[in-house]
Amino acid sequence: MKIKTEDYAKLKELMFEYLNKMGVEKVQAIANDYSARGLSFTRFYRDCFWFSKIKIGNGIGTQGDINLYAYMDDSHLSTALKKIVREYGVNWNVLCNCKP
Repeated sequence: MKIKTEDYAKLKELMFEYLNKMGVEKVQAIANDYSARGLSFTRFYRDCFWFSKIKIGNGIGTQGDINLYAYMDDSHLSTALKKIVREYGVNWNVLCNCKP
């Protein structure tokens, strides 16, 4: 993962703050629904990020809640989000018996 340790910790804090509003059981239930509808894990964690309303900036012209785009791109953000959602307790592999 290309994300800096301190930025990962901040992103995780912001995502957990959003996810905690629903709770682990509700987030898992939403993940179950995504899986049942044939939607991907990528779609799930990207939707979680979208609805969290966390703003990502580049720290130069566009300021965000966290400034990641100065040194990384969306592929690195996806890797971080995937790890954060798993750390929160969502286990996609159990749901669909497949690789995310």
